[in-house]
Amino acid sequence: MAVLYVLCVLSLYFVRVLPEPSPSSGSSCVLDKCGVCNGSNRACCSFRGLFNGTTCACDHTFDGKQQYCGVFCQLEMDGCQVCDGNGRSCCDNGVKDSVTQTCGHRRYYLDVFEAPANPDGFPMSEVIAVMKAEPSSPLPPRMRLPTDFHPFPGPAIRAAEGETLAVTVHNRLLDRVIDLHWHGLHHQNNAWVDGTTSITGCGVAPGAEYTYTMKLAQSGTYWYHSHVSSQYAEGLQGPLIITPKGLDPLHRSYSYTHDHTLMLMEWFHESYRAITANIRGPHRAFQGYTPQFPWPPISLLINGRGRFACERILACEQESLYTNPGQNDTQSCQRLRRPFAHGGCRSDHLEQHAQHLMCDVDGWVRLRLIGAGSNIPIRVWVDQHTMLLVARDGNRIQPFPTNYVTVPVGQRLDVMVRCNQSATAPASFHIFASSNANFYPRPERGEYRQRFYRELYTYALLRYVDPKHPTAHLAELNLQTPTLDVFNNASLRFDDPTVFSDSNVLREYTYRPATDLPTAITTAPAATRRLVLRSTVQWDDNAGSPLEWWLTDNISFVPPSRPLLHQVYFNGAAVLPTPYSPIHPTSTSPNVTLATYTLDLDLNEVVEVVMVSYSSQQHPWHIHGHDVWLMGAGTIADDAVADSAAIFAALDGFTYHGQHGKQTEAVPNVPTGDSWTVPAFGYQVFRLRANNPGPWFFHCHVAAHMTTGMALVLNVGANQGYAGLEPPSAEQCGFTGDRYAPPMSSTTPRHAGRPGSTPVAKDSNTNSLVVALLVLGSLCLAVAVGWYVVVRWQRPRLGKTQAQELLWETTSL
Repeated sequence: MAVLYVLCVLSLYFVRVLPEPSPSSGSSCVLDKCGVCNGSNRACCSFRGLFNGTTCACDHTFDGKQQYCGVFCQLEMDGCQVCDGNGRSCCDNGVKDSVTQTCGHRRYYLDVFEAPANPDGFPMSEVIAVMKAEPSSPLPPRMRLPTDFHPFPGPAIRAAEGETLAVTVHNRLLDRVIDLHWHGLHHQNNAWVDGTTSITGCGVAPGAEYTYTMKLAQSGTYWYHSHVSSQYAEGLQGPLIITPKGLDPLHRSYSYTHDHTLMLMEWFHESYRAITANIRGPHRAFQGYTPQFPWPPISLLINGRGRFACERILACEQESLYTNPGQNDTQSCQRLRRPFAHGGCRSDHLEQHAQHLMCDVDGWVRLRLIGAGSNIPIRVWVDQHTMLLVARDGNRIQPFPTNYVTVPVGQRLDVMVRCNQSATAPASFHIFASSNANFYPRPERGEYRQRFYRELYTYALLRYVDPKHPTAHLAELNLQTPTLDVFNNASLRFDDPTVFSDSNVLREYTYRPATDLPTAITTAPAATRRLVLRSTVQWDDNAGSPLEWWLTDNISFVPPSRPLLHQVYFNGAAVLPTPYSPIHPTSTSPNVTLATYTLDLDLNEVVEVVMVSYSSQQHPWHIHGHDVWLMGAGTIADDAVADSAAIFAALDGFTYHGQHGKQTEAVPNVPTGDSWTVPAFGYQVFRLRANNPGPWFFHCHVAAHMTTGMALVLNVGANQGYAGLEPPSAEQCGFTGDRYAPPMSSTTPRHAGRPGSTPVAKDSNTNSLVVALLVLGSLCLAVAVGWYVVVRWQRPRLGKTQAQELLWETTSL
């Protein structure tokens, strides 16, 4: 052992004393205009924009105390002390972390905790807050809240395609497990970080923290949110922006100077945990009790800010209803309650707290619209401006001009807006978000219903600035009167197709992929087989049942007692039993099967999936781990027909005949995405290449529907033992509780690899030490020899700085 140790030390010394390679004009390093190796021309500019070789595009101010910078002090200094930089200018490898001051992965630190809030003027005693953590601070987040604290959405996470992103989440909730799903990211060969509790992992226990480490192979607009129950509807969500490698094609086309994210959601004055419990019931929990669906929402929010007319507290605003065809629509008055929290209700809340989004006069601004709600799609328009839709679910599309756009739950739509409606600054215009009852069931589209939805709107402000003198008019607002009198015109209906051009729920299927994308992306390949999924709702008023069961192929999804990914990976089961053992094994309804519904897909097969909806409402579906080719959609039965038997007969008799392309043929010019709408009493068709091993959740993104069973799992490659799946990079399920078993038995090795792996036998401490030293000695010797060969071969290729960096990395093992 001593000899091996001496050998290791000598080998490392041998590496250090190698002569330094001489600089070479053939270096792969390309200096940008700021003199940064492989930089982005931003390191010498203190504000957004590129350096043109002479001057920077924007002015600069810097608040050294809060580490914010930029004209409006809304940008952050990166680890290299570059305002709104990318953390690369002072690192030859990776990015520099502003907390650890080291180069490596791009890192974010988040604290999740409960806090009072006032999103819409109605104080709430508790929401879920997400705040950027300060690991060096001894104070918990509740003791270091900023003056103008907005608990959600959480901090924008920004990274670049090709980087490795590491997000450490500290769960400071008192009594709830959390888990973060990275909505839209594929996590190729790394299902461990998908953040779907009971499917891929166990979540983060109260008081614990977990680091999600992800290789970013995509670019565009995404978001993160909890996938435990309906926590994201209580605030546990935030935007995730990934910039493409090289110059952004959209920036090249539009040269936008401002980039804003708008997270759109509805809001209730009860916690969604209580709302979910009220949906699940059960019936007759006490005498006279009946579960209720949360309808309609109380208000709408843009980036956690909305409006509520406090006089509604004394009005009969909420009604229960049935949307099953043929049933009567009944009404029952239920008054809205007064706030529990201190401070009272304020109807003028949004006038004081509306978000101001900047745009250069005659310039372009990029608005990233994220459907982050729990129930309804939300319409957006910018008063007196035309929008150009340019991306959907992170994928670029052909420019689609529109004045109004509706964003379904889960979808992301990027729009460009030209700020050319005023020749000078200041000028401000409303960015409105409202309901769109055209997406609701027919009983909800009646004349008398509109008084409930008329109050469902909110706004932010688009504020023109002079790029040469951006701070000159900060005290002036000059707010323009909106073309649509949303505030005073009581007869204005948000479902009026003569006013709003986005009334067609199938319009999203007319978006086409950008013409410069590779045909491999825009062409849907021929499918080897077709799957038909039929979804419906089952009302159940039996004692012990929830308000409703949502079913796919007559199965209401319930999660397994142990994550599916672990059952295959750690237990070595090539194929799991069906149905899996659920948490809730029985149902009081004779027509409902409760099970962990899965569909096994072979690796790399292409399947065509036809979804048929027996529901009178649209459903926003989302698939994890993949993008799909969105072939098309259509209506099977008219929801105006009163005869429910005729409607269901039409649905039962529907057969898809390839209206959107023959199954055996490739179809060109097809858009892709991960979130889409299945129309009421209609169908939707997509094709999927199952090339990402793991169990991937596939579900309706209406929170109440998902929690009552409208989901399944696409189990990709389970029959091949999840071949290609990388071992987990962090401990999995390192705690036990009422719901989850330990991640492995005592005879199953951690990170055992593929099914059938032989367990590692336990040995004495002495033998383990011997083995470790032998491995260390061999490794050191291999490193020394390998380094000598690499350096000799690379000498004509590497400059001095790069060679020194490589030497440092090697000798720091």
